[in-house]
Amino acid sequence: MGITAFAALTWNLDRPALWLDESASLVATQRTWPHLWTLVHGAEAPLVPYYALLKVATVALTDVPPEVRYRWPSVAVSVLTMWALTLWLARRASVEVAVLAGVVLLLITGFSRYGQEARPYAFALAAAVAGTMLWTRLVGDRRRRWVPVYAVSVSLLAFAHVFALALVGAHVVAAAFATPRPGRRSALLRTGVGASLGVAAAAPFVLVAARNGRGTSVDKPLTLQHMAGAFAQVLNESWFVPGLSVVSLLAAVGATRAFSATYRDIARLALAWALVPLVVTVPVIVLRPNLMMGRYLLFVVPAWAILGGLGIVTLAEQVSRVRGRRAAVVAAVLVVGVLGVAQLEALRLVRSPAGHGEDVRPALAGLRREGRQQLPIVVPERTLPLEFVPYDPDAASRVAGVHLQRRLRSIWPAEDRLLARQRLLRGHPTVVLLMRAPLEGTCRWQAPGSPLEYVRRCMPKVLRDMGYQVVSAEREGRRWVSALLTRATQPGSSVRARVR
Repeated sequence: MGITAFAALTWNLDRPALWLDESASLVATQRTWPHLWTLVHGAEAPLVPYYALLKVATVALTDVPPEVRYRWPSVAVSVLTMWALTLWLARRASVEVAVLAGVVLLLITGFSRYGQEARPYAFALAAAVAGTMLWTRLVGDRRRRWVPVYAVSVSLLAFAHVFALALVGAHVVAAAFATPRPGRRSALLRTGVGASLGVAAAAPFVLVAARNGRGTSVDKPLTLQHMAGAFAQVLNESWFVPGLSVVSLLAAVGATRAFSATYRDIARLALAWALVPLVVTVPVIVLRPNLMMGRYLLFVVPAWAILGGLGIVTLAEQVSRVRGRRAAVVAAVLVVGVLGVAQLEALRLVRSPAGHGEDVRPALAGLRREGRQQLPIVVPERTLPLEFVPYDPDAASRVAGVHLQRRLRSIWPAEDRLLARQRLLRGHPTVVLLMRAPLEGTCRWQAPGSPLEYVRRCMPKVLRDMGYQVVSAEREGRRWVSALLTRATQPGSSVRARVR
C-alpha cells in the first residue's frame, strides 16, 4: 500500500501551480530563522512549527521545481502514514480490512489533495495515525513507558495542528467503549494521564496559537448544512454527490461492526475517531465561525477509511455466505470499482492545473510582454503578489503599493493607504493592470464582452478616478486579464484604446 500511495500522491505533483496558501508556505521558508519565529506573534502562529520543518526539508533542493520542492514533505509523510496504517490494521483487524481501508483512503479526495499540498494538514493526519497507534499500545500494554510515549504523540498533535488535539476526546471515548470491560478503568486512567502530560507540554504553544491564530478572514453561515458541507469537501472535493454517497454508505455499513464479535474493537475505535472530534470542535466553530474549514479536520479521514474498509468486508462476507468466497472477492472488487468511478472526476479535479487554486503562471506571462517588463503592476487583490513569488519574484517587487513582509509578525502582504497609492501612481503615467475575474457578480469569470470592455467596466476605482485609460487588454489563461493602462500627462492629451 505504501508503493500504491507513492504512485497516487506523486501523480501530477508538479502540474497544479502553487496556490495562495502554498505560496505563503514558500515565503515563510525564505525568512531568516529569527524572522520566522516572529510569526508566532501573528495570525500564522499555529503554522510556525510546520514552516520551520518545511524550511529544513527544502533548504538543499534549490534546483528542484517549486511545486515538487515544497510538496515533497507532505507526500513523504503521507506515504509513510499509509504504510504504517496498513501494517497496524493488518495486526489489529485483518489483512483484508487493512488493504481495503488503504484503498478507500486513497480514493478520498481530501487525502489525495492535502497529501500532496505544501500545508500542514498531511502532518496532522500522520500525527493522528501515530497517536492512535500509540494509544492502542498504551491501553494494551500496562508498562509505564507507554504513558510518556503517548504524551509525546499528543504534543505532536498540537504542533501539527491545534485542532488535532480533539483526537484526545476520541481516545477517551474509545477507552470507555472500545476496550475490554475488565481493563476500562485502567485504560481511562492511563489515557487521561498521558493526554494531560502531552497537553501540558504543548500548552505554551497552544495558548499562543489560540490567542494569535485567526483562521480565514471570511465567516461562513453557521448552519448545519454549511457545517456538513465543510467536512464533506474533505471526503469529496466540491460536493461531488456520487462519490460522497458511496463513501458515506460504506462507512455506515462498516459502523455496524461495532456490535460484532470479529471487528468490534477496531470499529468502535474508528467510530470514536471519526465522530468525536467533529463534536468537540463544534463549540470552537460556534465561537469563531471562520474556523469552519474542512481541511482542519483532515486528521479524522483515516477513521472514515477504516469504516469504509470494514463496510466492503461486511458486504463481501454477506456475498460469501450466499455465493462462496470467489464471489465475495468479485463483489469486493466491484465495490472498489464503483467507488473509484464515483470519485474519479473529483480526483482528477484536485490534480488539474486549477485544482489548488487558479494557476497564476499564464498571468505572469502577460506581465512579461514586450514593453511591460519594467512597468509598475497594479493588482486589485492585496494577497496576489504572494502567488508571484514562486515563479517571478521580480514581478512581486514591482506591484505598486503592496509590499511583501519578510520581517514582521504577518506573512501576508501589506497595502499602502489610498492616498499613498495615489501619490505613488502619479509618478507612473503607464502601468500594467492584472485582474483575476471572480466566479460571481457582474465582473465574474467569462462575463460577456471583450477584454477591453471588461477592464473598462471592472478596473479598480482608484485607477478610474485618476484618469487611467485602457490601451490594450488580453485574456491570460482561464480567469486572468492583463491590460496596459495610461493616463494623460498634459491637459487635453488623449489615448487611443486598441484591442489585441
